[in-house]
Amino acid sequence: MILAAVLLPARPAGQPMPQEDVVDVPAIGEGLCLANLFQSNMVLQRDKPLAIWGWAGPGEAITVSFAGQTARTTAGPDRFWQVSLPAQPASAAPRLLTVAGRDQTLRLENVLVGDVWVLGGQ
Repeated sequence: MILAAVLLPARPAGQPMPQEDVVDVPAIGEGLCLANLFQSNMVLQRDKPLAIWGWAGPGEAITVSFAGQTARTTAGPDRFWQVSLPAQPASAAPRLLTVAGRDQTLRLENVLVGDVWVLGGQ
């Protein structure tokens, strides 16, 4: 069994994402959506800025909230958006991460903050 996570560095707003950092996500819906690795019941890495990204309608205003912190951005012409939230200390308290767009709000429940390990074996 292999457990893996992909973490990409945050990029400044308006700066194009380098091709080596692009993650191909084959199923992007028409409305507001998050990258597939963001799910309810996940653990986010502690003590590191939290990069959250996804897709929405071009020019759509996006608001991301987690653990009392809020970040805002606007989806680009390619529908891509990304925000960076401040680093959080480890916490076993389940929290809610919300991503709000023009007509839709995504809710990820039971999100914890701690150490994320990538393990592999045979």
